[in-house]
Amino acid sequence: MKLPVGQRKSSFEMNMTPMIDVIFQLLIFFLCTSNFIQPEWLLSTNLSLPGAVKSPDAIPPELLDLDEAIIELRTDGSLYWLIADVRYDSLESVGATLKALSEAKSDLPVLLDIGPEIPLGNVIDIYDLCRLCGLSKVQFAAELSDNPNTSNE
Repeated sequence: MKLPVGQRKSSFEMNMTPMIDVIFQLLIFFLCTSNFIQPEWLLSTNLSLPGAVKSPDAIPPELLDLDEAIIELRTDGSLYWLIADVRYDSLESVGATLKALSEAKSDLPVLLDIGPEIPLGNVIDIYDLCRLCGLSKVQFAAELSDNPNTSNE
């Protein structure tokens, strides 16, 4: 017996719409979670080649390994700045060091530790200098009070 022609359906249909939706969702996910920062900017390199001229704003090697720059403003009759136990007697030398630090590590956090006897004008000067040098994460250090009237709860 011969089968009718209308009942022979051997073609297999596959609905592609859900598969295309999944592909677009994966594409959007990978675009949103990818990081477009070039790894060359993250790696510190020493390009001191023979015959090369060193920069006059060379920073001390102990400052290159900092995860956080702590700038202390102190006075002993004259105002001075301490960065990683290196003393600076002028704001210009601090500015040169901060500029070199910001070029080496642009996202370096800076913590300003201001002595109680430092005038407000000098505090504003060092804060402005940090921002002018390109350091955007500048914060002030604060002491916790030993006042018994305040609770830490």
